[in-house]
Formats: sequence, structure tokens, C-alpha cells
Amino acid sequence: IGNRIFASLVGVVSGQHLTDAASGMRVIRRASLRRMVPLPDGLHFTPAMSCIATLDPRLRIDEVPMPYKERVGRSKLSVVKDGLRFLAIILFAAACFSPIASLGVLGLLFVAVGAAVCAIALLCGAPTSVMIVLGSAFAFVFLQAVFIGLLCHQLNFLLFGPRRIPGKL
Repeated sequence: IGNRIFASLVGVVSGQHLTDAASGMRVIRRASLRRMVPLPDGLHFTPAMSCIATLDPRLRIDEVPMPYKERVGRSKLSVVKDGLRFLAIILFAAACFSPIASLGVLGLLFVAVGAAVCAIALLCGAPTSVMIVLGSAFAFVFLQAVFIGLLCHQLNFLLFGPRRIPGKL
């Protein structure tokens, strides 16, 4: 279940369909591996590779169906601990490779939470001034997220140059 969730999350972040984000079976060209930085060590190495390969337009990931049988014995994975590591590395890679989109989505989540808080405050009979302060606070956080995304995008451009999609000028 966790693998499907993370593959879906990588798909949402990258816009590409992926069925297995954490498969340990990888074949990588040496030149491609040099582009996959930063890569962590440990069990969250493979979801990081999957996420970076789908986000970086210079890289390509192909999935080849393989027969798979459930392992016998106890898994070394901790659902909570390793799940949080996987989630963190996917979100980190998204922020590195697509900061405007990832931080914009984070800002929109704050706006949605703000709308829910304002609706609850309205139902509880809060005065208009409280609604204005709440709405302004959540809008400010959204604008900060977008601004930081733009700033990170510019830093990526300065550090790594423009992203060139293979086959396009």
C-alpha cells in the first residue's frame, strides 16, 4: 500500500505515471547518476532516484514489468519511520527541481486550511475583524510560499543554468 501511495505522490509531483517508486532494481547510466544529486544513503535512496528521474527533464525512467513474489519473513522497513523518510525525500526533490509548483501547491494547501478555519470561525459567530485577520494571515503565507518558490527557481537557474529538455532547442 505504501509503495502505491509513494508512486502516486511521485506521479502527482512530476506529472508522470510510475507504478513502483521504491523498487531496488535499477539500471543507470554513469552520466545520469552524476545528475542525480543530492542522493541520500539508506532505504530512501530508491524513491529519491525515482523522484529525481521523473522531475529532471534531462533524465528518463522506464519501468519494465518483472515477476514478483511476496517475501517470506519479517520486513526491515518501518512503516512510520521509513514512510516519513520517503515522504520527506520526495517532497525535497520536488522542491529542488520544481520549486514554484511545489511551494505553490503548499501555499494552496494553506489557503484551503485558511478557508476551512474561516468557515469554522464564521459558524461559531466570530466578528468580521477576526475573519479579515485570519484570511489575511493565510493569504500572506500563500504569497510567501510562492515568493520563496520563485526565489528558489532563480537560485536553481543561477547555480545550474537553464533546464534544457532533450530534443528541444
